[in-house]
Amino acid sequence: DKDTIRSLFHALEEQGYNVEAKDTGEDRLYFLPTEIDKRFSLPESNHYRIGLISDTHLGSDAEHLKELHEYYDRLQDRGITRVFHCGDISDGWKVHTGHLNEIKDEAAGWGNLKEYVIQNYPERDSITTHFIEGNHDNKFYNRNNIRFGRLLGNRRPDLHYCGNSQATFNLTDDIDLELIHPSGGKPYTTGYRLQTLYRERNPDERPSIAGVGHLHGSMYAQTEGVHGVYAGAWKGTTTYGKRKGHQAKIGGWILDIDIKDGSIAQIVPQWHGWDERNTSNRYEMQEL
Repeated sequence: DKDTIRSLFHALEEQGYNVEAKDTGEDRLYFLPTEIDKRFSLPESNHYRIGLISDTHLGSDAEHLKELHEYYDRLQDRGITRVFHCGDISDGWKVHTGHLNEIKDEAAGWGNLKEYVIQNYPERDSITTHFIEGNHDNKFYNRNNIRFGRLLGNRRPDLHYCGNSQATFNLTDDIDLELIHPSGGKPYTTGYRLQTLYRERNPDERPSIAGVGHLHGSMYAQTEGVHGVYAGAWKGTTTYGKRKGHQAKIGGWILDIDIKDGSIAQIVPQWHGWDERNTSNRYEMQEL
């Protein structure tokens, strides 16, 4: 009967599946969509003050969890109620060769990792975090067809799961904020990825503001008609990262966005950074 069917789909949603429905006239079709990128609307205002972060990688030996909590304390002190997270809320599991050696024991395996993120990600009564999945989070979907981010959102009301790798938020009819976790490695120059992300897009489809994850870098620039922000990271450079030639910028942003007559009057980006802790294998040699 209909109630049984609804309860079964609700159970699937609780397990992390993204179930959508479509009316076909006489019937209703339930399905698991392959694309879940969504567009959201925020209460319209002339001024927005938001937090923008990315790549917290909770569960990694190199996570900067203490600093992440300090950042959320700063947001709370400044009355900020919304944080936008550009992906890789977790460090995932078996993401690359040797990855198991970089994970905390208590976060080993997807079940333990889920509980670790739920228990340790900053929670403040006044703050909602809107987040997308990154490539590390995506590994669970690739192997099990279950959205890891949805599992987190089911348990933490303050964590709003907004899609896989990309989501768009309407500030006004003409101004939007895109969160994106691009694919590929680090570019050979800092600003190059921002250009390539939007250069080939139709100008009408480019966002007004872009929060870019994955690169573990910190930068604000305007290019291709987009206010672009590399959203930083909260994971130090591991052995794997050093082999790739990566360097992490630990921290996140506070953005003040002023809107006048339907367009962006100004954006004031404030970077809040912390020193990266040494994660290299260093040994003290005794003098003979």
